Amino acid sequence: MSGTPTRKWSGIGGGVNLRVLLLDNLEMSETELPDEFYSLTNLIQFEAKSSYIGGSLGSKIGDLENLENLNLYYNQLQGKLPTELGKLKKLKKLELSENMFTGHIPNELNELISLTDLAIHNRLREGDGLTGPLPSFDKIKEITSLTLDSNSLTGDIPDNFLAGFAYKRSKRIFIGLSENLLSGGIPVTLADIDHVFLDVVGNKITGLDADVCAKVKWMDGEVGKGGCNAILCPPKTFSYIGLSNSFVNVTCTKCSSNEFYGAMECDDDESTDNNVSNGQSERDIMVEFFYATGGKFWVNNTGWDSNGNTVCEFHGVKCNDEGKVRTIRLPNNMLSGQVPSSTWMLAYLNKLNVNDNPIDFDFDGIEGSDLNVLFASNTSMTSFKGIKRAKELRVLDISLCPLNLKGTDFTYLLQVQFLIMNNVPFDGRIPTQLGSMTDLTSFYCSNCGFYGNIPTEIGNLSNLEKLNLRNNLLSSKLPDELGGLKKLRELILKNNAISGELLDFKDNEILFDLDLSDNEFTGSVPSNLLKDLIDQNANKLIDIDLSFNQLTGPIPKSLYSAKKLNIDLGGNAIGSLEEDCPAGWMRGQLKHLVVMQSCANHISTQRKDAHPNLSNV
Repeated sequence: MSGTPTRKWSGIGGGVNLRVLLLDNLEMSETELPDEFYSLTNLIQFEAKSSYIGGSLGSKIGDLENLENLNLYYNQLQGKLPTELGKLKKLKKLELSENMFTGHIPNELNELISLTDLAIHNRLREGDGLTGPLPSFDKIKEITSLTLDSNSLTGDIPDNFLAGFAYKRSKRIFIGLSENLLSGGIPVTLADIDHVFLDVVGNKITGLDADVCAKVKWMDGEVGKGGCNAILCPPKTFSYIGLSNSFVNVTCTKCSSNEFYGAMECDDDESTDNNVSNGQSERDIMVEFFYATGGKFWVNNTGWDSNGNTVCEFHGVKCNDEGKVRTIRLPNNMLSGQVPSSTWMLAYLNKLNVNDNPIDFDFDGIEGSDLNVLFASNTSMTSFKGIKRAKELRVLDISLCPLNLKGTDFTYLLQVQFLIMNNVPFDGRIPTQLGSMTDLTSFYCSNCGFYGNIPTEIGNLSNLEKLNLRNNLLSSKLPDELGGLKKLRELILKNNAISGELLDFKDNEILFDLDLSDNEFTGSVPSNLLKDLIDQNANKLIDIDLSFNQLTGPIPKSLYSAKKLNIDLGGNAIGSLEEDCPAGWMRGQLKHLVVMQSCANHISTQRKDAHPNLSNV
């Protein structure tokens, strides 16, 4: 049910036989998990990423003893982690990152003997995150990924940290502890494991044992090339990634003010980070992109962390014939942090797709970019500032971003042709300046909080092909100017409060999809509705939805000319047809009706249109 309009938990307890429940990207109006949820004791997998779940994680979570995968990434859960998590003995993957948990990590998590992946990082949230000491996790034998970075954990890393890991010679383990407040040294007992990637930069580490520095396979072989510096830059030095790395040509630079291992900044006035230059190569830029967006934690980072690959071999990258980066496509890949401004220096970059990642953007310098397409829906974009300088931008999708654009004039994006801003709150009137975006071919802004009338200036959009403003608060009557948009193919104004009489759209000769349902239209259906379209395209499929208005009168006989018509007039006071409908209407399904049932009854029957919820699970 991921991505559906589900908003309530009501009835979820009825799904007692559920084994897999996926509820990602929802906007729950009932934010807290109800008690009845914890009765789903047959659940093996529960995922609800980015679904606005709040409150605390209840102690009854321990009742779900069959869980193997629990993923509540990027919600609004708060309070302490329940000790009852330790009862989930079958749990293999636990993802609780980017919530608002506080307090200590319960030692009971050490009882999760089947765990392979544990993540509770806090990179995108304000606040301290988790505090207190780092548990030893010495009883967990199977774990290969432990990510607790960007919290406020204190004290030394325990001497027996991960001592029970069962694959010391054969498996790689990733340990993410960066940007906490950990102190002391790196436990020498970790040297018992051959393949470790230890990310512990940005702490208060004071020691790095020679036995650890001798593990040549650590850090994906970088220790064999750079020694201790490949794990952490020593005191009195720094690098912007806190260590040295031959793949990205980063070395540790002198910085006399730094007293700990793994510093990523330098306050010395005379310091110069020799890892950053104005003359960056494409590889330098791509590597900076990788580190700035948490590349080590991506779902798929194949090629990006290998020194032997060209940028054209990086996952998600396509190049032109000259070997220059043309496209970066990394949707739903767990990118985090911020797209750095250097990205816009990729001279041939035409398309960037980072949909469905918790990532923000720095648009400084985008004015010099050739970027033509930016897909950034369901990201953490917090500011529109600077994007107007993207002179070559033609396609922009920022749906579901946490932008506050109330009163913002977006119409300065004059060059944009395809604009998608669904679920971005404007909470105002559609600006009359929309008519100046004369290159616009498609505009989608459902659930944007628009109210008032559709401005008459929309008639200036002579290239407009698709307009979708469903689920807003638009009112008044439709502007006559919509009837003059000759290229309009799709008009979706469902679920507003638009009133007055219907336009006939007789001159919109390619308007194959018209949805004006759930409004307040009155009067009769125009006798010449879509006349030019029907006259010229009698054998093509036409979709019309006028249901749930206040329409009266007969169904126009002129519609008979359309041989393939899918029409919904339910929820009105429409009269009947004098004859039955053509066989091709309603996608040919009329032949399945009872013989004596008329076509008019079928297309005018009130439909059931309840918002989906979980009561029927």
